Amino acid sequence: MKTIIIILLAICTFGDSSAQTPKQELLDLLNSKHNYERVQASRKKNNISAVKTKYLESYTKVKGNKRKILSYIDDALKSDATALKKEFIFYNYQDPLSSTFEPENRISLFNYFKIVKYSLENSKASLPPLKEVPTN
Repeated sequence: MKTIIIILLAICTFGDSSAQTPKQELLDLLNSKHNYERVQASRKKNNISAVKTKYLESYTKVKGNKRKILSYIDDALKSDATALKKEFIFYNYQDPLSSTFEPENRISLFNYFKIVKYSLENSKASLPPLKEVPTN
């Protein structure tokens, strides 16, 4: 009986990790991308294979929910466009200790959603570099 209670408590406490919101899935994807780019840029590339796999799995997860994600993106681009255009992120990994700042790397969440949408609609294997995304 104690075991059943502990299992139920664990389920209630930790919940279902697959029950993420579409926005959280998109931000997790970006975080995985940043982790992969950080390891790529570092001198120690010990676990680059595992980090790359995690990034590609994150992208595959988003791709697996393509309809839900695209529906969320379309709704967000229409209804929350003003707010999304005011929220900025770094598309590529930016070392927080770096003295250089690449302004073109700083994009709005609105544009990030458009990049993900472009990537999903054009069957990309991962998020494309900014220079490959058409601007419109």
